[in-house]
Amino acid sequence: MSTKDRVLSAAVSEAVRVGYGNITRDGVGKVAGVCGPSVLYHFRSMLALKKAVMAYAVRCAILEIVAQGVVSRDPVAEAAPECMRVSALLIFSPQSAQR
Repeated sequence: MSTKDRVLSAAVSEAVRVGYGNITRDGVGKVAGVCGPSVLYHFRSMLALKKAVMAYAVRCAILEIVAQGVVSRDPVAEAAPECMRVSALLIFSPQSAQR
């Protein structure tokens, strides 16, 4: 696995663990086993990394991340198929967490 792939995988894991909007360069770097600046070497900016995370989440149907993207009006999440957006919101809504 390339370093870029390890960074993306770590970012996806962090998005599930701490929330999509709360991933940080240093947190992702720690999980990936690289220093924080190396994260930006591979993705140029946190925005680029977050776009890659959301694209991966949509491609792999990681509904927890997709739901967070829809709620935060992330353009990649909003471009996901409607059935995926609806399913993600139904499964990961605050009301479903109380059940």
